[in-house]
Amino acid sequence: MRGALGKMNLCVEASPEYAGSYFFRGYIYYYGIMNYEKALEDFNRAAQMQPSMESAHLYRGLAND
Repeated sequence: MRGALGKMNLCVEASPEYAGSYFFRGYIYYYGIMNYEKALEDFNRAAQMQPSMESAHLYRGLAND
């Protein structure tokens, strides 16, 4: 999972305005690394950037539980 996280970090750096990068990095934190605090940060960021992204809101709730 660390390799995937590294690649998603590169995606966030390359396209910091793309909400999907934050969502997928949050997904890795949530399921792969089980760092719920970091996952919540990324899901929050994705939801703020793209309020219509329902999956970001869903996973934000799961990570916050």
